[in-house]
Amino acid sequence: MNFKISNMSIWRFRDLDFIKETFRLSLNEGDTPLEKINIHNNQVSVKREDKNPNGSFKDRSLAYQISYYHEHGINHFVISSSGNAAISAASYIKLIDGTLDIFLSEKTDPAKKEKINSVIKNTQKVTLHFSQKAKSDAMKFAFEKNYLNLRGSVDDKAVIGFETISFELFEQDPTIDAIFIPCSSGTSTTGIYKGYFELLKQRKISKIPQIHIVQ
Repeated sequence: MNFKISNMSIWRFRDLDFIKETFRLSLNEGDTPLEKINIHNNQVSVKREDKNPNGSFKDRSLAYQISYYHEHGINHFVISSSGNAAISAASYIKLIDGTLDIFLSEKTDPAKKEKINSVIKNTQKVTLHFSQKAKSDAMKFAFEKNYLNLRGSVDDKAVIGFETISFELFEQDPTIDAIFIPCSSGTSTTGIYKGYFELLKQRKISKIPQIHIVQ
């Protein structure tokens, strides 16, 4: 693997270090800035997850997921996605000797399609499928091929990478008392809560911030 892990990537956190270093995949995800902005004379902070290597928080989850399974000898994957997860998964699969089959809805945003095509260009490791029933077709394909389905909403390994958002937020501003999270399945929300719960257990915080889900 021809990449160097930054000392500011998600792998610097103790909660992730039980994966052997030789299996830790990284594009230097994490360590995203916390920017303060004013809205109607109220100051709020924005965690800039768009500053991850592939432009979304999915990098944290897929970096950990694929590293974990790679260490356990699993190297053939399937994913159904509306765009961001597929982009991340394809980027990390290129770092190992493995394959990825992506199932995309035919209604996927053209800009996301273009970005996915750019990521998988010149690689034989990733196959792209367009489907009217991307999620169910991906599940069927994974079952038939005995490939691992990287479906974050039902995989507890997907949660772990998202815990690092909490650890970084605590470093950047330990006074945060409320967090608003735009989400779909809620996997990232679970990870953020678990991260803060770990900080609570370590007695680094006295209470978990309020978590508001915007769905």
